[in-house]
Amino acid sequence: IHRDARGIPSISVTNRKDIYTALGFIHAQDRYELLTYYLYASRGYLSKLLGKELKPIDTFSTVLGFARKAQLIEKKLSDTAKSYILAYANGINMYNKARNNTSDKKWLSTDVISVFLMMHWVQGYMNNKDLIFQMPKSVMSSAIREFFPADLLVVYNNELKDTLNLTRSLKKLLKKYFSSFLKGYGVHVAKKYTTTGNPILFYNYLHSIGVYPGWVPVNIKFNGEKIQGLTHSGMPFIFAAKTKNFSYQIFSLAIDTQDFDIYKVKKINKIIKYNYNGIWKDFKTIRNPILGGKDNEHSVTWVTETGPVLN
Repeated sequence: IHRDARGIPSISVTNRKDIYTALGFIHAQDRYELLTYYLYASRGYLSKLLGKELKPIDTFSTVLGFARKAQLIEKKLSDTAKSYILAYANGINMYNKARNNTSDKKWLSTDVISVFLMMHWVQGYMNNKDLIFQMPKSVMSSAIREFFPADLLVVYNNELKDTLNLTRSLKKLLKKYFSSFLKGYGVHVAKKYTTTGNPILFYNYLHSIGVYPGWVPVNIKFNGEKIQGLTHSGMPFIFAAKTKNFSYQIFSLAIDTQDFDIYKVKKINKIIKYNYNGIWKDFKTIRNPILGGKDNEHSVTWVTETGPVLN
């Protein structure tokens, strides 16, 4: 690994696994605090690091169980995919070892997956249509209904006020502290419209943390091929790249992929149940280990047929 006068890293490797190890090392070298920030967020421990304002993010991270789901996903991955993700985590750990940092725990492959799950969940949450126009039933009129698109309008009564306030406050926090990491624009100009006869492809990725962005450019030399790539801290992927033969960029579609479901609940024989398709059902519970807590310290998540209970 070496850097040019502008500090942009270049890596020379002879096998694919070393690419991921080098990426982990470079990301830790340039953005270690940001990696720690993402890891704490994915484990529901961010408020311990930055204060009580971020408690809602911790609550959602714990309820959604990014760390728990990461363990399930890892079991389903191919051996090759596991080795690449572990190599990335080892690259971060190599940086820690090089600077004699023994206070932070070692990164595992499940930590990498957990961060990626969280970032994609944030992306989906920011695009959730149920969070755009929320109107109390008491102020609704035919004029308001005509003004707002029906698929973007949520009308609520007082019973839902606190829950919707929670979803809105979380969106503000996510926008402030995370935003959408694969949001931006890409432009392709066909070769018949250029003066050189070559197609042109250019792009821009937007990020809320403008003074300390997650994006890290990198040049890779592998088996005689040169790749100009753009990577993101905490994730072992090359989201945009250019070689002598082709170029590409990856964006996430800005679409609504999440649903909020509302269920009636009541106590039956001193047990709280919820009504699902006319049947009163028991909530399932999942125990989540608390990062930084004692060995036997867990939080408990209630789960319905359609997902975890947020409020």
